[in-house]
Amino acid sequence: MDQLRVLVPTPAASNAICRLAEREGLYAKHGLEAEVRVVGDSSALLREARNGGACVFYLAAAAVVEAALDGAELVLFVGAVNRPFHSIVCHPEIASAEDLRGKRVGFIGRNDELSCRLALSQLGLAMGRDVIGVRIVGPPEARLAALDDGSVEATVIAPPYTFRAKKAGFRELVSLADLDQEYQSGSCATSREFVASQRDVVLRFTKALSEAIKLFKTDRDVALAALMAHTGGDPDEAEESWRLFALRCMPEVPALTLSGLRFVMDNVVQHPAVRQHEAEDGQAGERADPPLGEVVPPGRDHRPPFRNLRRRSEPQEAEGRERQDGVADIQGAQDHDRGDRARQNVAEEHAQLARAAQLTARTGDFLSGRGRD
Repeated sequence: MDQLRVLVPTPAASNAICRLAEREGLYAKHGLEAEVRVVGDSSALLREARNGGACVFYLAAAAVVEAALDGAELVLFVGAVNRPFHSIVCHPEIASAEDLRGKRVGFIGRNDELSCRLALSQLGLAMGRDVIGVRIVGPPEARLAALDDGSVEATVIAPPYTFRAKKAGFRELVSLADLDQEYQSGSCATSREFVASQRDVVLRFTKALSEAIKLFKTDRDVALAALMAHTGGDPDEAEESWRLFALRCMPEVPALTLSGLRFVMDNVVQHPAVRQHEAEDGQAGERADPPLGEVVPPGRDHRPPFRNLRRRSEPQEAEGRERQDGVADIQGAQDHDRGDRARQNVAEEHAQLARAAQLTARTGDFLSGRGRD
């Protein structure tokens, strides 16, 4: 048995498949002694992931791309959730985007913040310009506590806490699940060094997770038990979470999608360097071979989804050099200053983003033997 740490940021419904694979013995079936660990938030997870070792992690693609642009040698290799699912919930007296203007909106961790910015954009609002972003320190429940005690008037939230908030009388002002857009959300990643030295472990983990997704989508009772064990939610919350992810947000084949990654780069990632590039799926007049989501026959390599990054114009580049957060820290939050960005040439930035977005193994190998014995 090969030992493996499987890191998740919070005990959320979106990553319950990692726990399901553990509960149902799917890791062991593929020769892995895997430990699923809840780290705390996306920032803490990325810090631990950078320490290396036998580790894969589940996180939104946007946070991984930002870390890669900061120089982390990380590789995305599974796309487990390809639709957005966060919501903004608020005090019941806030009934419109105009009512939210000037108010405080809370979030935990970098992934929460990025989802919050996207949700606000659906309301025609922007953090810093129209609302005050408030970083909350603590477990996922801390967002509801801050909402309840008036520290914030609204917060971004994800299942099962979305349903918990609505039961407590808070209003769901906007749901990204209603956005008819392919969006690379829940993904698995690891270090470039680990996938190079332990490719077989990554393949076996991916087979186990593929089977977990199939089981989650097709065996409701097994899925509900895993959801309640992982999130601590009640049966009603587990049912709502299962319907959202099994029926709407999880693909049949857990492959990364080019259109979903493009949308994340264009609309979610806040790192200034991403504005210097445009993702393309090949040279002019050439399509990716094969398109993402198709099974690759054994023996054929998959080209990285971001093969060519076109330099943006100088006005666009200048516009992206500085980021205005509009974020206030509360409850002794960690310093969010990302520090000075390394000055890198275009080729280096190209390589970092490609590493963050590439499929690292043949999809056919990954998905062989998906069913349960």
